[in-house]
Amino acid sequence: MEISYDVSRFLDASIEKVIHTLFEAFILVAIVVFIFLGDWRASIIPIMAVPISLLGSFIAMMLFNITLNMISLLALVIRTCIVVDDAIVVIEAVNVEISRNNLTPIGSHAEKAMKEISECHYRHLLGNGVGLHPC
Repeated sequence: MEISYDVSRFLDASIEKVIHTLFEAFILVAIVVFIFLGDWRASIIPIMAVPISLLGSFIAMMLFNITLNMISLLALVIRTCIVVDDAIVVIEAVNVEISRNNLTPIGSHAEKAMKEISECHYRHLLGNGVGLHPC
């Protein structure tokens, strides 16, 4: 028996590129958040969001019996970018809330900030599902 088309080489190369892309995303997100917000604690949260997003994605792929192919790798990278984007939006809103009201960084300011941005945030999440950004 002869294999006429072997996709494993292309899949291995794609997995290598995805790992490389995610590693670059870790570094770029940390640098950009640190430069614009000026707080090292703010740059830790999006970095922590990436492995949690990947773990959740792999668990969902396992539950729904989704195989690892080119389309699922693309979806994995896009979903990770969306999670990091949402984490950055929340961090920025919390920093604005803290600086606007002269608050200390310790407290439940995330809840106040989320109340302010929740409507736009939910529209953003819904828009990501259909490819539109209503906010």
